[in-house]
Amino acid sequence: MMPRTTRRQFVVASVLAAPTSLTMHIGSATAQGATVVGEAGAPDWSFTVVTVEDPYTGEVTRPQTPEPNTRFVSAQVIITNGSAVPMQFEVADVHLVDANGDEYPAGSVIGPQPKLVGQNLPDGERSRGWVWYSVPNDAKVAEIRLYGPRPVFSVAIATTNATPVSG
Repeated sequence: MMPRTTRRQFVVASVLAAPTSLTMHIGSATAQGATVVGEAGAPDWSFTVVTVEDPYTGEVTRPQTPEPNTRFVSAQVIITNGSAVPMQFEVADVHLVDANGDEYPAGSVIGPQPKLVGQNLPDGERSRGWVWYSVPNDAKVAEIRLYGPRPVFSVAIATTNATPVSG
């Protein structure tokens, strides 16, 4: 499956990947001495992989057994919204990526542990849960990846400070 190019990608090869925080500076001076009207950065969203079980040996509710030449893999993940901007995500946005670059979205396998639930995550909240995958027996797990929502960057403009252009 090809990644969606309209989504922000968080890749976790270790334990935590944290994007930059949202910043806003109105009327601040830059290093070159120019004054800027405002600045916007990426929302403070983070994605944490707590544990990976490969192969997953517990029972699953759907499907009950792996297809021939496949195995189940599970991961417990945390998605945190540390910004003032809501974060919309779906379980299928969490992909397992193998060493060949092949991607497997979560959601086709369901296990008994508390599963990750897709939602519009409010500011300051987090969501924790398990995701499961069915992968070929010879696949080597390389990453767990979250395709987060595309952020909207905006800078408030005070119209009282605007200088009209004469022409």
